[in-house]
Amino acid sequence: MADKTVTIFWDGAALTYSNAHFKIKPGNRLRWNCNDADFAIFLCEGRSPFSSKTTVLAGPKSKGTKFLTVRKLTAAEKQQAGKEAFKYSVALLDAATNKLITDDPDIIIDDPGGGGGTKGKKQTKKQTKKPAK
Repeated sequence: MADKTVTIFWDGAALTYSNAHFKIKPGNRLRWNCNDADFAIFLCEGRSPFSSKTTVLAGPKSKGTKFLTVRKLTAAEKQQAGKEAFKYSVALLDAATNKLITDDPDIIIDDPGGGGGTKGKKQTKKQTKKPAK
């Protein structure tokens, strides 16, 4: 298991990131941090890449969010192109101007293995009828 921190930077003109669009493997843990302002992370479309299904995180200036474990993709997500990407929004409050600053990067789960859904019933061999003589 590996931990990954995405650091958000605000220079008064633009939001930048240590990793804006990135891939992460299931089982790894992820968190965000910003030393420049209070911030929030909103996972879009009601989808969460985390085992906890968390969709909103917040962090005060210079304190990161807690680490969350990335889940496996479901079989359905693996079958639909683009469903390995999780859209999220970043919002931070610029204390100097009292303006809300936003951006919309992606998280991509790098899960080439089987789906993370529940296992179905084991299939049995089909019985074939012998042709009548």
